[in-house]
Amino acid sequence: MNRTIWILVVLTTMFSLGHHVDHALRHHAGWPVDNRITPFTLALGIYVAIAIGTVLSRRGVVGPGFWSILAAIGVAFITLTHFGPFAEDPPARFASEYGSQTKGMMSLIWLCGFEITLAVAMIYSGYRWMLLRRRTLAPEVAR
Repeated sequence: MNRTIWILVVLTTMFSLGHHVDHALRHHAGWPVDNRITPFTLALGIYVAIAIGTVLSRRGVVGPGFWSILAAIGVAFITLTHFGPFAEDPPARFASEYGSQTKGMMSLIWLCGFEITLAVAMIYSGYRWMLLRRRTLAPEVAR
């Protein structure tokens, strides 16, 4: 783990929180905001994974690989729920749910920032994971 990965963890968490607030403001949420189980509800589990990952990273149990995989899951989840062919909450609805083109555009920009930050976190953490694996396996290869 290095400072860059921790910065990416904090940034993606902030984007995630903001995105959940956006869903609540657009009345496109689920439990605990209302009594439905939706992708919003399932996505709340990410905060448990982030908390567990933070504790385990601080203890040296997990490292960049954990964060790369978690970010990859985030990229896939966001892409499928917002941009996929069967998207449950496509960006085209944002403006009408807010009743404002400007607010809809701000929501879309936030979502794109979130997706880009997740992708950067996935790639960078994956790169660091690969370097760590090479260093760990190098003595075995030399034998």
